Amino acid sequence: MASYLRTVTGGSSSNTNSTIPTNTLGKRLVKWGLIIGVPTAVCVAAYLVYRQQQEQAKKSATRRSPLPTPLTKVNEDSTTTSENRLKNRLTVAMDLKNEGNLKYREQKYNEAIEAYTKAIELCPAESMEELSQFYQNRAATWELLKDHEKVIEDCSKAIELNPKYIKCIQRRARAAETVGNFELALEDYSTVCFIDSYQPAYIMAADKVLTDLAKRYMETLPPSTAELSKDYVRTSLNEFENKNKNKIFFVSFSTSSEAFGSLISASKSAKASA
Repeated sequence: MASYLRTVTGGSSSNTNSTIPTNTLGKRLVKWGLIIGVPTAVCVAAYLVYRQQQEQAKKSATRRSPLPTPLTKVNEDSTTTSENRLKNRLTVAMDLKNEGNLKYREQKYNEAIEAYTKAIELCPAESMEELSQFYQNRAATWELLKDHEKVIEDCSKAIELNPKYIKCIQRRARAAETVGNFELALEDYSTVCFIDSYQPAYIMAADKVLTDLAKRYMETLPPSTAELSKDYVRTSLNEFENKNKNKIFFVSFSTSSEAFGSLISASKSAKASA
């Protein structure tokens, strides 16, 4: 089960796999798991999804960054006033969050959601860390109310603001698995593996989802196509490597196979000819 991913980043980070829809990536990983083995595919998933979310966070920060203010006397006064207003809004939003936490502990979940919603609406867009916490708290409340679709929605917003929010990624993974969105669950469990140093519990969760997905996928294939093409996996992985300009090395796998050996050989040949 012990699998490790070591990456050496080179070149520009602008060309990442962020253009690939998350669930599309999840479906590809199912096929990879059947060929290169589930533990290996979990490592691939962890790296690729983490890269994707990092790029999304950069785009989110760019969208939310305020325009620079010219340094004139009038604008300095105006900026000071504006900053004070933002601080006041954040202070009130934090108070509302604390009120929501109190209602949550009292098991008054609908009132907690109302408080968190007001905090979200009032929180300045520039306060991304606090805003992500508000979404996470509301998602936790939706989870207790068993509204898993809203859990996914709020967690997604929180993760966009803070891609390393492990608690939120875990919560979205659970909700996704509950509603049957196994591709998203796989991606989230894999991301947590990467961020939190491949803790066994996360690896087992990702392993379970990927194994179940692989079985489901195989059941849909006619006998003539049940043997998946190794070329598909080689082409897909090399496509990601070329876009990201990263070298990906896999070491210390619990199992090895001829398919995986062919995959690495093809990858090295592609790099040598580049």
